[in-house]
Amino acid sequence: MRRADFDPQVQRVDAEAEFVAHLGPARDVILADHALPQFDVLRAMQVLRERGPDIPCIVVTGSIGDEAAAGCILHGAADFLLKDLLARLGAAVAQALEQRRLRHERRHAEADLRVCGAIQDIRERKRAEELLRFNRTVAILSRYNEVLACAAHELALLREVRHLLVETGGYRLAGVGFARQDVQKSIHPVAYAGFEEGCLETSNFPWADTPHGRESTGTAIRTRGSAVCRDTLTNPAFASWHNDAIRRGYASALALLLTAGDEVLRVLIIYASHPDVLDVAEVRLLIELAGNLAYGIVNLRARTRGGAEARA
Repeated sequence: MRRADFDPQVQRVDAEAEFVAHLGPARDVILADHALPQFDVLRAMQVLRERGPDIPCIVVTGSIGDEAAAGCILHGAADFLLKDLLARLGAAVAQALEQRRLRHERRHAEADLRVCGAIQDIRERKRAEELLRFNRTVAILSRYNEVLACAAHELALLREVRHLLVETGGYRLAGVGFARQDVQKSIHPVAYAGFEEGCLETSNFPWADTPHGRESTGTAIRTRGSAVCRDTLTNPAFASWHNDAIRRGYASALALLLTAGDEVLRVLIIYASHPDVLDVAEVRLLIELAGNLAYGIVNLRARTRGGAEARA
């Protein structure tokens, strides 16, 4: 062994209990006599298989037949040597250790491939989910024209759009409201649908610049724009709404103003049941929907005024 540049630290055992006690990751190789009075090499191979340590075992014997030699290899021996040919021992140990290194590398590579495969599966599922949400939003835009054509007045349009967002879009809650110019700067719900509909009526829902008014709806009204929250539980603006959001399953939120020129007509409120679903592409389509909805409100109001004037 030393002639092959090894510096072995040897632990000699001759019984199964001792053999088991000294197994462990610190062991590099096992040299086993083919037959001992209390313990033989085939039993040693069985113990190694049962306990799992990848320690190469080289069988050393005074004489061995071909059948016995084959049996040792089939049971997991890395090699076998005759005692009068121990000059090969260093080379046999080096080869056994190299084979173990290659096995470890292969296992690590296979584990990496499994991880990569799992990551790829996750990415594919995520892409499929994103495509499904995108297609649902496109379907909302396509069906909106039918809804607008059938709507007799503004409230009927808003009621149909809320159901379209929940039933076709799959959102947790969808509603339309308007900002009151009262002391509390409250938000009055006009039409809404989805899970826990009553929250828009029972909650203190202001648009003032206060801790309770800094969620998406209040922010959109104050800034006269859109406000998106991709995770209500981690966004500081939703700190005062965390308990309500958890209880009702509102994981992300979007608020869009419905405007006509400088006039704010309504605010569109959307809650989703999963975080990070309101991505750029989806929000862009919902902004397009908000623009179409504002245009429909203006036309229906003009039609209502025209009908009233004609009756007068």
